[in-house]
Amino acid sequence: MKTKEKSLKLNAVFNMIKSLSSVVFPLITFPYISRVLGVDSLGRYNFATSVITYVSLIAVLGITYYSIREGAKLREDREKFNDFANQIFTVNVISTLFAYVFLGILLLAVPKFYEYRALLLILSAQVMMNTLGVNWIYSIYEEFAYITVRSVIFQVISILAMFIFVREPQDVEIYAAITVLATAGANLLNFFFSRRYCKLRLTFKIDWKRHFKPIMVLFGMEAAAIIYAYTDTVILGFVSGEYSVGIYSVSMKLYNIVKTLLASAVLVSIPRLSLLLGQRKNDEADALATDLYSTMLTLTVPAIVGMIVLGTQIITIIAGAEYISAHFSYVVLSVAIFFSLGSYFWGQAALVPSKREGIVLRATLVSAIVNLVLNFVMIPFWQEKAAAITTLIAEIIGFVWNYIYGRKYLRVKGTLITVLKVAIGCIPIPFIAYLIGLFTGNPFVYTALVIVVSVAVYSVIELLLKNEAFMSIYNSIKKKLGRKSA
Repeated sequence: MKTKEKSLKLNAVFNMIKSLSSVVFPLITFPYISRVLGVDSLGRYNFATSVITYVSLIAVLGITYYSIREGAKLREDREKFNDFANQIFTVNVISTLFAYVFLGILLLAVPKFYEYRALLLILSAQVMMNTLGVNWIYSIYEEFAYITVRSVIFQVISILAMFIFVREPQDVEIYAAITVLATAGANLLNFFFSRRYCKLRLTFKIDWKRHFKPIMVLFGMEAAAIIYAYTDTVILGFVSGEYSVGIYSVSMKLYNIVKTLLASAVLVSIPRLSLLLGQRKNDEADALATDLYSTMLTLTVPAIVGMIVLGTQIITIIAGAEYISAHFSYVVLSVAIFFSLGSYFWGQAALVPSKREGIVLRATLVSAIVNLVLNFVMIPFWQEKAAAITTLIAEIIGFVWNYIYGRKYLRVKGTLITVLKVAIGCIPIPFIAYLIGLFTGNPFVYTALVIVVSVAVYSVIELLLKNEAFMSIYNSIKKKLGRKSA
């Protein structure tokens, strides 16, 4: 079965649209939800979500990254891929059963979780739905158009349901059920349509010797990442209560939204990089990685500067004035985005495709341990502020570690020049914000004007400096617009 090679840039566009929808829809819903549920109910929901994230981790193991890396090499052979997919699916079902056993033990053994049992049980439906969703199959075949359309449709349905059924703080469980609906429907469609690529069924013929070690190494890597991503929220819930979790959830929501959007370009490139490195086409892999890293820097740095400059206005617009105390943690997490994306690039685009996931595991474990220890020491004194600082420290450690080792396997050129050009382009942004602030105090008008003017000025500067990554984006857009006008 010869697979038609998809356009990497087109895949990036579709994944950016999908990621953008995951940004736009929360921007639509979060102002409503944060005000309707209030700080305490929002804190309850986010605490329960953090717990279920740990349960999901057991179900997922390291299957996603492993299956994409190894499956991409087999996608041209229908028979071999079908056998591989059935083995991976069966392993995933087994790990999912273990995850539900773990959840049952938590509910019985931890008194704190008993008061959250309804929320936890509702949200736990996502665990099985994620297993049935077999998203890794669609990533292997680079079906980002399908993934995007499917995702947007179910997000729209969930938004409509949210506005209809969530009307007061007591509706937090209804809200949880609606968030599950958004993923459940999409994943069920995935399962039925997966027959276009393979016939999924459980199998007893699993090559454990082949799969077990890399899956468990990648699982350890993901586990450590989840620990330092969500432990702060769980510890906040135990030590400081639902109010602190509610305040911190605003910062984390904005942090995750921007990080998800900016990481989308890296995500779509992983199957292609795995394929090139597997075929030992190192020069092509280096060229792709250079273009990818330069583009990420060009988009990430001005986004972070803009987030910091507009911090107060963004929090007020998205969550409301009662969440303004989230400003400190929001600024710290905005800075953490840079190191998080850098760590993600060198780990997932360089080391994992090169089968050096053990290095990523060690980096993530060290980051997680440092984060965990600092959380226990600092959160009792500084609550959500401490949680943000420990996350930043963990991201810096992960970035430095993965960068040092990752550049041995992917040669990325011209980074310092790109950083310099991007930094020059960002210099006017704070001054633009200050000048616009002299003429309007309306947070909506102010934010919109600062974004529009800053984007325009930044674009002109990057064009004048001939930033290659920006020029590539500009020429692609210009070419597409030229075709439409013709």
